[in-house]
Amino acid sequence: MNLPDSFLELIKSQGIPDPEGFEQAHHVPPRSAFRRNPAKWNPAWDPFFGGTVLPWCPCGSVTSNKTFAHHPAFHTGALYVQEASSQFLWFVLESLFPSDKPRPPLLIVDLCAAPGGKSTLAASWKQNDDLLIALENQSTRLPALEENILKWGRSGVLVAGGPTYRWELMPGQADVVIADVPCSGEGLFRKDSAYVKNWRTALRKSCPAVQKKILQDATTALKPGGFLIYSTCTYNPEENILQMARLTRQGWLCVTPGTPSAWNLELQEQDGARGWQFYPHRQPGEGFFISVLQKPGEPKTSEQDNSPKSKKKHATPHGRREKKMPKSLNLPDYLEPYEYQGHYYAVPKMWLPLIDSLTEVFKILLPGVPLGTWRREKWEWHTAVGHCPELALDIPFMEVDYSQAVRYLACQTLDLRLEGPTLLRWEGVNLGLAKSVPGRPFVSLYPASWRLRRLPPGIQT
Repeated sequence: MNLPDSFLELIKSQGIPDPEGFEQAHHVPPRSAFRRNPAKWNPAWDPFFGGTVLPWCPCGSVTSNKTFAHHPAFHTGALYVQEASSQFLWFVLESLFPSDKPRPPLLIVDLCAAPGGKSTLAASWKQNDDLLIALENQSTRLPALEENILKWGRSGVLVAGGPTYRWELMPGQADVVIADVPCSGEGLFRKDSAYVKNWRTALRKSCPAVQKKILQDATTALKPGGFLIYSTCTYNPEENILQMARLTRQGWLCVTPGTPSAWNLELQEQDGARGWQFYPHRQPGEGFFISVLQKPGEPKTSEQDNSPKSKKKHATPHGRREKKMPKSLNLPDYLEPYEYQGHYYAVPKMWLPLIDSLTEVFKILLPGVPLGTWRREKWEWHTAVGHCPELALDIPFMEVDYSQAVRYLACQTLDLRLEGPTLLRWEGVNLGLAKSVPGRPFVSLYPASWRLRRLPPGIQT
């Protein structure tokens, strides 16, 4: 890949380490990277995917395997294809809140969540009593986010749509805000040539204004003492370290956990701000920048006011069960059924008041793990209920072979006879629901919008 001369001149003027190695790296195809779902992964799949475990994310790997789409794990939330550098978020979260030390529950907000890479990572890292809000402003990107969250199958994740500025109605709520903001995309040149074709110096100059607005909204959402995790996939200082320096000059504190020298990370500094810069010729990933700042002020220890700051009358709480849940559903003690728009979801008990308030401020796609709904006094399971391993479901299941699994994921009819709702399972991971109706012994309930559009070689319809 030939990089634009104007871009190379800018990069060299920024003092990039080993500019010749940087340019040469863009003539080498990037390696694939993925992240395992600890709640679903089957170690028997390791030989198929191969690769080397990332030093900063224990469930992430880089590999030369390019055939993820042929494996059912890819379609059932057992793994997520995510750029290797981006998975550094795991190290940052673990450094701020070590998993081996007790801590209070956290409210984590992913401000630019679609398509779900950082949200699914945070979902795997978080504890059961934490709440993760995956927020996306662009409506066209919400379906992919919803699908990935549903398949990942972690409780305590709320998917919402709406502009970030609406946090002004519920300020000072979040303990952590993840802001992987829109940027000029220079770090993805090697991965997607479209970024090279669309690159202009004008793009470099226009992105900081958008990022500044998002950072203002992140400031609003955060509690005093809360942590902002800011990242981009570019090398432009105006989008990276200079954005952070603007905040440190306003009193924000930069937090920089130590990293091993073997990781070969570049630590950039400006006016008390620091951030890590990743390069494709120095790390097993693409270009990426990430920094952590702490909002000024004393952390609040008292009960937070979750009610929206508007004149709108507070709605009746949704989390009231008018009907009993089916006996075939057993929720862990940290979850509770929650009714929203005629459907039932499993949500963390302690966050019910906040979730009620969020329904008045944002468009809620998923308040929690979908369970099902009552129709004419009969319970109907949600098609994605089997994707959450935390739910104890007394539903019959049927183990299928590989050919049946991929055909089911392609929404094809299988020659199986079922009796009522049945979970189809392959090598220990749930694929989804199917049922029987009079005259049809097998009816797939796998969402058509999720279907596998091309069968792997050798699999016949």
